[in-house]
Amino acid sequence: MYAIADDILITGSGSDDLSAKRDHDANLLALLERCRQQGVKLNRDKLQKRQSVVFMGHELTPNGLRPDKRKVEAIVNMPTPENKAALQRLLGMATFLARYCHNFSEVTSPLRQMLADNSEFRWDVRHTEALDKLKQLLTQAPVLRYFSSSLDTTVQCDASSKCGIAGVLMQQGAVVEFASRALTETEQNYAQIELELLSIQFACERFHTYLYGRHFVVQTDHRPLLAIHKKALIIADTLSRAVPPGSANAANNSAGEELAALTDEQLSDLNMVASQNTINAIRVAAADDPIYQQLKRQIAVGWATVGRPLALS
Repeated sequence: MYAIADDILITGSGSDDLSAKRDHDANLLALLERCRQQGVKLNRDKLQKRQSVVFMGHELTPNGLRPDKRKVEAIVNMPTPENKAALQRLLGMATFLARYCHNFSEVTSPLRQMLADNSEFRWDVRHTEALDKLKQLLTQAPVLRYFSSSLDTTVQCDASSKCGIAGVLMQQGAVVEFASRALTETEQNYAQIELELLSIQFACERFHTYLYGRHFVVQTDHRPLLAIHKKALIIADTLSRAVPPGSANAANNSAGEELAALTDEQLSDLNMVASQNTINAIRVAAADDPIYQQLKRQIAVGWATVGRPLALS
């Protein structure tokens, strides 16, 4: 049962149509009994029982979710905007249905650029093409699959250095939801690999309700990002844990030997960015730093469950 404002939606689920209908009827009877106990009266004329229903701008069907045809027709039949206010109304209505549109931000980019404070409203062929493409996306919107917690989940991510970033939530090869957003002026200066990673962050945050606490697969077409993910990266504290023999704090370092181990490949990579003398100098300085050593020991034994200042001893 889902209640939004003064509307109540009763649903049923099951392995087949019959079990889903039985679940729906049981939920309906439970609601009616609850209303009787609490003295709540319902309008019989507004009771609708059907296979599909239009609810809050969406049409819920046995096969999935689709946009309300009335909303799509209202957008398609809207005249060409003649000022910024009219354009804002059009984009506002279209954005409500963005979950059905692939690369919505990229398609609407020419239109949104005219809404900037320092931009003059001047409609040309570029905006006409963008509006026609937007209407085409809405009229050809796919039926979105209902999310199932029992199925494997995939998140596909992509980024465009000019327009925006996008993500798609999928299960069994079918789309559950599209998501996209425009890039800020700062983000437009990002390197492509940063944009690709930003798109992954955006998609995971946007689909947080579906993904939190679950295992899922992220797919990207950016090979350099895959190479970084597979590569063992070297950080500063890895250097400090490999304390040279004979150092004053070498004895205290034994607890972290496993963490401090450097593979031949890591050492080879490290030698490419620093000389051996520099590496040794960093190791000695870190080994003689009491605060750093206390932090290292704390990481090795674990953090306290109750926050308290660390004693540097």
